[in-house]
Order: sequence, then C-alpha cells, then structure tokens
Amino acid sequence: MGRRIVAVILLVLAISIAIMTPVLAFTPIGNNLLSTFAVATPTPTLSPLLLPTPTPPRPVLTVVGQPPTVNAKAAYLLDAATGNTLDDFHGEIPLPMASTTKIMTAIIAIQTTDPATTQAAALTSLLAISLPLKISSMD
Repeated sequence: MGRRIVAVILLVLAISIAIMTPVLAFTPIGNNLLSTFAVATPTPTLSPLLLPTPTPPRPVLTVVGQPPTVNAKAAYLLDAATGNTLDDFHGEIPLPMASTTKIMTAIIAIQTTDPATTQAAALTSLLAISLPLKISSMD
C-alpha cells in the first residue's frame, strides 16, 4: 500500500512538472515570475579589436622581360598563391568555355594513374586500332 502512495505522488509530481514547464517558459506570467529569481548580468561592451595589419604576400612568380607570344584569342596567367596577375592577353573579352572536360579528365588521369601503365595501355589501344585499318606510322 505504501508503494502505491509513493507511486501516485511521483506520478502527480511528474505531470505537474510536465504542465508547468511550458507555462513558466513560454507565457508572460512565467517570464515575470522567473525574472524575479534571475540575477542581473552586466551587458558586455564591444571593444574594437586591434589586429596587426597584414602584410601583402610577396609574389612567388613575377614577369621578367617580354611575355611569349600567344596564338590564342585570350589568355590569363595568375599566380594562385598570391593572386598576382602575371599576364593578361584579352582577358576581359567574354569567350565561350574551352574544353574543360577534356582538360579535367587529363588532369585526373595523370594524378590517379601510373604513367608507365597509362602509356602502355595507350600504345596497345593505338596498335589495336591501327592494325585492322593498316595505318602505318609514316601515313
């Protein structure tokens, strides 16, 4: 009998807490009631940070002399480490995208494969294509 009384008291207490928590947290009455118990905290003031002025990065690459002649419609050479423009040949003219898919495929193939294996596979596939067509290296 004593255990039932304790269980009923704990159940009533749990239900009371479950009901009173949102009431105290989300109503103006609860806000006023809880604010009387709150300790006033000082409002922090922002002070300006005095950071050292960063020195501009020294260019790793610099243009020396006359840049080579370019047979393209436009070219733009940039030092990626510093953002320094090394050469700009009609870089402001909008042009259609180059064949970036082929370039990215070549870069990924170079980075992920063994060059000797790639070269042997390329030669094998070239021989397989050229033999049935009877193409020689002199053609």
